[in-house]
Amino acid sequence: MKNYTLPWHDVIWSKLTKDVNKLPHAILFSGQTGVGKKRLAERFAIFLLCESPVENEACGICKSCKLIAAGNHPDYIFITPEEKKKIISVDQTREVSRQLQLKSHIAGKKVAIIYPAESMNVNAANSLLKILEEPPLDNIIILVTSKISHLPMTIKSRCIKISVNLPNHDLAASWLQMQESNVDIDNAASLLKCAGGAPLLAQSLLAKDFSQTRMQLLDDVSGIARQQSDFSACAKRWKETGADLCLMWFQGFMADLIKITMANTAKTSNNLPGLTNIELSSDLKLPKKTLNLRQLFEFSDVLSESRKLLNAPMDELLLLEDILVRWQGLMKA
Repeated sequence: MKNYTLPWHDVIWSKLTKDVNKLPHAILFSGQTGVGKKRLAERFAIFLLCESPVENEACGICKSCKLIAAGNHPDYIFITPEEKKKIISVDQTREVSRQLQLKSHIAGKKVAIIYPAESMNVNAANSLLKILEEPPLDNIIILVTSKISHLPMTIKSRCIKISVNLPNHDLAASWLQMQESNVDIDNAASLLKCAGGAPLLAQSLLAKDFSQTRMQLLDDVSGIARQQSDFSACAKRWKETGADLCLMWFQGFMADLIKITMANTAKTSNNLPGLTNIELSSDLKLPKKTLNLRQLFEFSDVLSESRKLLNAPMDELLLLEDILVRWQGLMKA
């Protein structure tokens, strides 16, 4: 079976498996993208359905474990947006309700995972609420979210909330090096900075050769700021690369720019620590102008709000064009 174990989950895992007879009917895992919330939820579901757990882990060899590995366990329900869609629909949550009402086939209980929970539309969330208010006996619903603020309070209040936090840097870097033989300590540190400290996201960035993508993004924001690049062409490239990934990087870029601006104001710009884009410490590649901290913070807020909009039905290309136009305006002001 797939290895779902991640070392920074150890404390949470110990608490989850301490007494499975006292588990709540609904659990909500929340935390930053890339900390392994989905893997934790899957690991726990497999453990709960396992017929012969060994030392608080699924055995991997019983009928239940084999059925899950094959993708056809009748008591295991996994709900995610359908292909090419961004939302979990009301029909999907109604199907969860229908299946949870049925008698379990093997394990004596059913386990449903909803991922990512914030992608439920209003009707789907209301449908799920009915299940949470009158949960079928012994069945467990696990919600997984990177955007807990997007979930209705009525949903959150009916779940036991478990925060999956970032591991410390040394643990994250060590894990990343163990997973990827071609990553040295400096590369691991750089990837983790780009990923905001999230190990699985850092691993994903490595697979996507993000080092090259990052240099292209740097060129794009520099060119647009100097009015030497076409923001429409850049927006199209960013959409193809992945809007959320590019906006996440842009947030890191702005954090660097704010650090540098604050250091310049305080005249302590030598040896700036903790920059994600180290190139900025020596060459901003931006118009030579006095940057306004208030405007930089306001633009950072725009990026944050824009990332929240990505799950909504909208034109990502127009969103990205609007952001890049604003960026150009900020640099011209």
